[in-house]
Amino acid sequence: MHVTRINRFYATPHLAEDLHAFLTSVLPALRQAPGCTSAQLLRGKDDPNEFVIIEQWTSIAAHKSGAQIIPPEQFSVILPMLSRPPAGAYYTADPA
Repeated sequence: MHVTRINRFYATPHLAEDLHAFLTSVLPALRQAPGCTSAQLLRGKDDPNEFVIIEQWTSIAAHKSGAQIIPPEQFSVILPMLSRPPAGAYYTADPA
């Protein structure tokens, strides 16, 4: 069963461009992770400080394994750019 992971990030207003650059920089590695079938970064139209990464994975286990491709020390770089903690959740298509 394929799964979609949606991650939300909210930038501190004066650091939105830095956050955008950081998120853009991790996408190539994420896309190369085993089990990742796509990853797309979107920016809020109404709120340019909001970013969403929509990822498609072959399974939740593949996502959890693939997420480790990004070194933990890189996450310490992103924390000062955020106005609130990032949020993420898994979604599947309704089989009905």
